[in-house]
Amino acid sequence: MSLRKFFTTHKRYGIRGYMLSRCFYSVKKAVHWFSKQFIYPKSFILKGNARIGIHHLTNLTLQNSKIIVHDGTFKVGIDYGYYDGGMFDSQRDVCRIQLINSTLSIYGDVSLYPGVQLYAKDAEIIIRNGAKINGPSQIIALNRIEIGENGYIAQGVIVRDNDGHRISTGESTPEMKCLPVKIGNHCWLGQRVMVLKGSTIGDNCVVAAGAVVTKDMDAGTLSGGMPAKMIYNDIHWAD
Repeated sequence: MSLRKFFTTHKRYGIRGYMLSRCFYSVKKAVHWFSKQFIYPKSFILKGNARIGIHHLTNLTLQNSKIIVHDGTFKVGIDYGYYDGGMFDSQRDVCRIQLINSTLSIYGDVSLYPGVQLYAKDAEIIIRNGAKINGPSQIIALNRIEIGENGYIAQGVIVRDNDGHRISTGESTPEMKCLPVKIGNHCWLGQRVMVLKGSTIGDNCVVAAGAVVTKDMDAGTLSGGMPAKMIYNDIHWAD
């Protein structure tokens, strides 16, 4: 801590407040070190020529879960988005990954840009080579979500395989439906797209900004609207 920061903290909170803050900081560092030495090595599995790079401010919680990287580099909060970092601050827009009894499988080179939120409980998330997910997108899995190769997910996209709450109609018992979601290879999801449970998006698709995907999208189509419907077919798009 710099002298300037020390005197500022001392002036605002007194010596007692300063000592408490340093105590909490020391405990936090100790927990981080313990997790890095004894917990995370059991939770990260690197297969083949695999590497992983996680920004030091990433909020990472793994409870009886694993992150498996196959033959590639998994980057979390390190690369920047489509605007060369102009819209993101790595100190503020941190990534958040919370896995509970779940598996995150990475195949090849995958990057989660600053601000991405990924949550899974009793579920599996698969992200394949070349996928780039921009912040502050959210991936929420209670079943299975798969994102194919060379996929581009723009800002604020939400992909979820569940309703989020138990719902009933009439006199039926409230239940929460969870159905797998699959996004094919070389798909581009525009800003603020929502992909909901049970949806499959075919290869080479484009989903227009703000669309809500509630059913299957054929390969090579451009879809948009709420709910999303095909606008053009036999399309081709380049990075």
